[in-house]
Amino acid sequence: MSTFFFANGNPGMIVDSLLLNHISNIMKYVTLCLSTLLFAFSADAQIGSEKETFEFFQVEKQAQYIGGNEEMNKFIASKLNYPNSAIDCDCQGKVFVEFVIRPNGEVDDVKITRSMINCAGSPKPKKKEKDTTPVNCDDAKRAMEEESTRVIRAMPDWEPASQKGKNVAMRFRLPLMFRLK
Repeated sequence: MSTFFFANGNPGMIVDSLLLNHISNIMKYVTLCLSTLLFAFSADAQIGSEKETFEFFQVEKQAQYIGGNEEMNKFIASKLNYPNSAIDCDCQGKVFVEFVIRPNGEVDDVKITRSMINCAGSPKPKKKEKDTTPVNCDDAKRAMEEESTRVIRAMPDWEPASQKGKNVAMRFRLPLMFRLK
């Protein structure tokens, strides 16, 4: 650094470019820190909004089917119908369903995330002689997925998840098993 004098006689300094780069980097870092803090506070204010959906590990209290898992399993068992086309194709396996429990407990945004369905072979001949339409095993798999979504959509409202004392939306994943006896 060098010293120079202004016209009024006061001392000043010439700042070299290396120091200017350091000052610039520090200012960028401070700006980043401040924007991160502002985002954190605004996200905190958003808790309970319909827009934000939390994962199960992000909430203090998870969403729960009213009556617990045992009641949920009873509901699924009573409502799940094995598609005839899947029976004809001897299809079995799991369908993974993802859905959101809204802050009011409503089941929403139901979708299939993955299917692990195995069909044991070619479709079995239909029992009714009048109907000679062959059964497609891909259609059978699709029917199992559609049945899974139907059952989840038919669920009654849940006890919603909560975060910091407010009800929040929570994403839930559930595997549904299809087994032939």
